[in-house]
Amino acid sequence: MHFDIQVSDITIDSNAYLPFGTTLYGEFMDVVGLMKNMMRMKPIWVVWVMILGSLNIVGGVYFFNTLEGKLAIVCMVFGIIVMSFIHGKYGFVRLLGLGHTLWLLLVPWYAMEVLQGKVEGHLALWMWSVVGINSLSLIIDIMDVARYFGGDKEPVV
Repeated sequence: MHFDIQVSDITIDSNAYLPFGTTLYGEFMDVVGLMKNMMRMKPIWVVWVMILGSLNIVGGVYFFNTLEGKLAIVCMVFGIIVMSFIHGKYGFVRLLGLGHTLWLLLVPWYAMEVLQGKVEGHLALWMWSVVGINSLSLIIDIMDVARYFGGDKEPVV
C-alpha cells in the first residue's frame, strides 16, 4: 500500500522514513514495511505465516464471544505492534520472534482449558489447533531469537 498526503506545499510519501528512524506510522514502528518483507520470504514461510495468522485471527473473530477468542486477537495485535517496532528499528531480523511472547502464556492456558474440560466442541478443536501451530511457531521463534543473540543479526530478507 502506498499513498501520498498533500498538505499545502508539503508532500509526505508513505514509504519515506522520517528522521531518527521514525516512520510515518509512529516512532520506530513500520507495519507496512514489516508486511512487505513478510511477503518477500521464501514461499513456504509466506504460507506458514498465512496459516498462523489466519488460524489465530479468523478463529479469534469467530469465537470473539469467548474470552479465548478475545485473547487470541489481543495476542496477535500485541505481536504485530512489537514486531513493527522491532522491524522499524532493526529491520527484518530474527529478533521478530519476540512478538509472540504472549503466546508463552496463551498456549499453556489453552491446553489446560481443554484438558480440564472447560471448553468443548468447535472451540476446543480450534484451541488445540492454536496450541499445536503456535507451539511450533514458538520453537522457531526461540531458535531465531537465540541465533540473533548468538550473533546472527543480518536481516533475513
